[in-house]
Amino acid sequence: MSSAEATPVDAPSTGNPDGYVLNEQVNYYSVTGDDGSTLRRSLDSQGPVGVDGKRYDGYTRWNVHWDYVTESDASNTCAVVSSNIVLNVEITLPQWQPAIDVPDSLQRRWSLYLKALRGHEDGHLENAEMEAMAIDHLLQTIGPQSDCQILDEKLQTLGQQILQHFRDNDVEYDQRTEHGRTQGAVFP
Repeated sequence: MSSAEATPVDAPSTGNPDGYVLNEQVNYYSVTGDDGSTLRRSLDSQGPVGVDGKRYDGYTRWNVHWDYVTESDASNTCAVVSSNIVLNVEITLPQWQPAIDVPDSLQRRWSLYLKALRGHEDGHLENAEMEAMAIDHLLQTIGPQSDCQILDEKLQTLGQQILQHFRDNDVEYDQRTEHGRTQGAVFP
């Protein structure tokens, strides 16, 4: 599951050759249990809550912040002269510390499930990265306008359309994968 929202990020920033800075943070919540059904109940009661108010086993929140500087030339046309794009991503996953006497088969199932869940959440991260690249492309390719107010209005309108497109992609991704179930993110 994913949400495109602002998030606090304390992980180090990563410069990206695609034109944006990525701040990624992975948070864990504790689950308990010595068998599959108990672990499932713990996931259901402790998992992160999405913007829809439902609990999920994993969750990715992301937000792309962008700003830019425009400048008018001698003919009064206005262009983007510099930009800054920051992608903040927060991924929340379960963490289980099995007891010593928990069967190896349960631990193996958990490992496979957790790997699939992380893979699903990484799909949301990839979607967010595509949005950051789309915003960068917009800022790099938009042509000069007759004045800076018109340029700013175009950038804001097009930027919001891009954001909505990638929010819709996240929703479609969750529907298509059944929130990761078709990717193996099923436990027990």
